[in-house]
Amino acid sequence: MSKKIKIIITAVLLGALLASCGVSQEKIDEAGQSVETMKTAREKAEATFLDITDSSRERELEILGKEADGLIATDINKLNNKKIDSFISQVKDLTVSYQSMNEEFAAILETETQEREERANHTFYDVYLVNNSGKDFTVVNFIDSNTMTTYKLLDDGAVLKNGYTLMGVRMDINKTSDKWSFNCEEANGTEYFFICEGLAGRDLDGATFTLKINSETGEEIAAVSK
Repeated sequence: MSKKIKIIITAVLLGALLASCGVSQEKIDEAGQSVETMKTAREKAEATFLDITDSSRERELEILGKEADGLIATDINKLNNKKIDSFISQVKDLTVSYQSMNEEFAAILETETQEREERANHTFYDVYLVNNSGKDFTVVNFIDSNTMTTYKLLDDGAVLKNGYTLMGVRMDINKTSDKWSFNCEEANGTEYFFICEGLAGRDLDGATFTLKINSETGEEIAAVSK
C-alpha cells in the first residue's frame, strides 16, 4: 500500500472518528439557551393572546405549541454535531415566529383596550325632547361640542312642531365631555343652538329635554327635568 493511500485512509478514519464524538459543551449550552429563549417568547405570546378577544390565530398557536413541545422534549446531549445545528436552527425559527405573533397580539390588545376605554366613556339614555321654542323644526341634531360628534334625531321629511314631543330619543352621553347642544333648523334654513351643560354623571334615563327661547334675551336653552 502506497504512502499516499495510507494518508487518505487515515484522514477518512479520523473524520469518521470525529463525527462520532459528542458535541462540545459550548454547542450544548447554545442549544439550551436557545430553548430557554424560545420558551420565554412562547410564554409571552400565549399570555398576550389570552388577553385579547380575537381568537382567529388560536389554531396557529396550537400548531406552534406542538412543535415547541417536541423541541423542548429533545435530549440535547444525544445529538451529534450535524443534528444539534439543525435543532438550534429550528428553535431559533420558532422563537422568531412566537416573537412576531406576540407583536401582532400586542397591537390587537392595544386597539381593543382603546376601544373598551372609549366604550366605557359612553352611556346611553332614552329621553324625551319637548319643543317649546315657538318654532317648527325640520332638522334636530344632538351635538357633543367637545368631540364634535353629531347625532341625528329627526328623520328626513319629519317635522317637530312647536308644542310637540319627540319620543324614543336615544341619547349618547360621553362622560369626558362637558358641553352639548341641540342643533335645530326651520324649513327656511334658520338655525338654532339650544345649549345644555352638566350632563355627564347624571342619571338621564327617562329625562325630558325642553327646548326654550328666552323671550327677553333670545337665549336658546335645553332645560332638563326628571
